[in-house]
Formats: sequence, C-alpha cells, structure tokens
Amino acid sequence: MYQKRKLNDLINTCAEICYFAQGHSEDQDSWGPRNSSNLEYMMQHTSFTVSCFLAQNTINGNEGVEWEIVWKELCGPVLDLKQWKSVIKKLVKEYGGPKFK
Repeated sequence: MYQKRKLNDLINTCAEICYFAQGHSEDQDSWGPRNSSNLEYMMQHTSFTVSCFLAQNTINGNEGVEWEIVWKELCGPVLDLKQWKSVIKKLVKEYGGPKFK
C-alpha cells in the first residue's frame, strides 16, 4: 500500500508540474504567448525538474535521466492532467519502476 501511494505521489507531482508549466505558458501576464520564441528556453527548467524527480525515485534513474525527458512534450500541444499522468507513468516504467518500498 505504501509503495502504491508513493508511486501515485511521484506520478501526480511530476504530472502537475508539467501541467502547471504548460498552463502558465499560455498566460500573457506570466510568460507571454505560447508561440513565443522563448518557449523552448522557458520549458527547460520544468523538464530538468522532472528528470531530477525521476532520477531520484526510479530504479534505473541513478544511471542518468536526460534533462530533456519531457521537454518536447512541454513545447508541444497543451496536454491535460490525465495525459500528463499517462506520460509520467510511461517514463516511470521505462526507468524500471519506483525504487521506494
């Protein structure tokens, strides 16, 4: 039960980080238009954050997680929270699953 809760926390946290960043990239008062020439630059820190979470919390993450792990998705079409959860679940699985017990 503990592991499932922790896995859900990891997936939800990373998905919400991405969802929030994409949402604010549409906000004129925050970052400017989503078609800004700076969008790729602005999304780098979010992708780096997610890569750090995955590196620390997945079995094979200690072997390295590229900082660009979700960068293309962040710069692509805006995803809803359910879609982000699906992206993160897939990545956790690709990196060997959660390492906490």
